[in-house]
Formats: sequence, structure tokens, C-alpha cells
Amino acid sequence: MLSKGLWLCLLTVFFDALYDVACRIVAVNFSISPLVFVAVSVIASAFVLFVVSSSGKGGLSTIRQPHTWIFSLIAVIMSLTFIYILSLVTTTEATLLARFNVFMGVIVLWAFMSKKQEWYDVVAGIAAVVGCGIIAWGLDESVRTLAIILSIFYSLLLVLRAVVMENHPASIEASSIKERCRVTAFVLLCMGIFFLLLALGAAAAGQDASMKLGPYLTILPTYADFVDRDTIFSAVIVGAFTYAPATYFFFHATVTAKTQTFLAVAALMPVAAFGIESIFAHFDVLDLTSLSLTDMAAGVVIIAGALLSVFMREREKRSVADRRAEPAE
Repeated sequence: MLSKGLWLCLLTVFFDALYDVACRIVAVNFSISPLVFVAVSVIASAFVLFVVSSSGKGGLSTIRQPHTWIFSLIAVIMSLTFIYILSLVTTTEATLLARFNVFMGVIVLWAFMSKKQEWYDVVAGIAAVVGCGIIAWGLDESVRTLAIILSIFYSLLLVLRAVVMENHPASIEASSIKERCRVTAFVLLCMGIFFLLLALGAAAAGQDASMKLGPYLTILPTYADFVDRDTIFSAVIVGAFTYAPATYFFFHATVTAKTQTFLAVAALMPVAAFGIESIFAHFDVLDLTSLSLTDMAAGVVIIAGALLSVFMREREKRSVADRRAEPAE
């Protein structure tokens, strides 16, 4: 039977994958600005969680805590970095390269947080390096170096984001669903403000028609994007039904299961995204992302290492629990 922490991690992976697929559906059906879309979806998700939490404690104290603003800043930088990566490689390649965070987690937690790394953690990290290496080897030489550098940076941000939230005082203290929703809502509100200011600043900088992300997305928004009906409506729907639960479960999962377990389980993200895409593709909502043999080989290596880490960690936890449950002689 899966532990509560693993269930929370799996729920986070599911809603994160659903959010990614929903964003892709929006991107291929509408002409949107990614910065405006993300800003509105984050604010919409915060509003939904405020409604669920109603009144309660933990509001102003959450805003005053540096963890909230550090998390928000990391999230903004992550989004910009991932957008840039998507301009160099395919979505599948970008998602697989992001799994380098398993290795980065081993390094960061061992070197900077003095957390002992077991042999299976090291194996999972090595598997991530090998899998990402397979993907990197298949990239075009003109983008390979930059894609690798940005992917390593993005992976580091993923680890730091999880570490910050694992140690967020308000998230740790929240003991009920409503309290956790309220804390998550305030963090998302701060993050939404960051994104909104960034989008407004980008719009003020002017629209460069040459800055395109594929055939659908423009990197820099215009003021018209802030009142575009398709962008606002789709962002509100996606934020309310996918990003809000994804962030809620992410906060709860990092506190309950801890960063290393979460990063290992998150290696299942490409599988979850592909499965959800397959369902939508069956109804002709979008075209299924093609998977090359290289992508599949890399995914198998990365996921096998991550699952080994999760299995062994859960096995040790159960062993410890069983020993504690044994009556003293």
C-alpha cells in the first residue's frame, strides 16, 4: 500500500502533467502570450483556493515570510527558462532533460544540506545523468550546448523550489485542508503579482515580431494581450482546474514526502503527460507528441532509476515502522 506522501507526489505529478497538456491545447488552438497566460492562470488559481479556504489564519504571516517571495521569484525564473528551452528543443525533450533534477537533488541535498545519500539515491542520480545524456547526444549541434546549460539551470531551480517549499514555515504549520489552501493561495497571489509585473514590463519594452516560440506563441506580450478574451478565459479555466490543485498537492507533498522522494516520483511526469495527451488525441483535441526511440530509451533509464530510489526508500521506512511496532522484550 502506498504511503500518504507517495499519493500526494503522484497527485502532484498528475495535475502538473494535466496542466502542461492543457497549456499545449491552448497554445495550438489560440494565439496567446505565455507571460500573460501564466500570470492570469496563477492569479485565477489563487482566487479558487481563497474561495475554498474561506477565512482563516496564516494570511499576512505567509506574505511576510521570505520563503514565499523566494519561491515566487524562483517560479518566475523557471517559467522564463523553460520557455527559452522550448524554443530550442521539443516539449518531450525538454520534459526529459528536466529530469536532471534527480541528480541535482542528490548533489544539493548532500553538499549544502548535509543530508545523507543512500546508494539508491546515487544510482537514481546516475540514471538521470545517463538518460539526459542520451537526449543531449541526439540534439542538433547548433543548440546542444545552450540547451544543456539551460536544462541544468532549470533542474537546479526545480530542486531549490522544492527545498524552499519543504521548509516553508506556514506550509509546515498548516494542519487542515483549508489552512493549506489558504497558505497556497497567498503564495500563488505573490507569484501572480511577480508574473503580472513581469508581463507588464515586457509589454512596455515593446513587441519584437522576431521573438517567436514556434508558430503559436510570442515571447513578449502587448497591452492588447491583457484584455484578449481567449487568453483570459483559457487561463482562468486552466488555472482553476489544473494549476490550483497541482500547487496545493505540491506544497503538501514536499512537506510530507520531502524533496528527494518528490523529485524521484516526478520523474514519472513524461509518462503521465504522454498518457493524458493520448486520451485527448483520441478525441482529436490535439495531435499526439511523437516519441523517438531515443526519447523512449532515455525515459526508461531515468524512470527505472527513480523508481528504484522510491521503492527502496519506502521499503526502509516500512522496515523502520515494523521494528518500532514490535513489542519490547
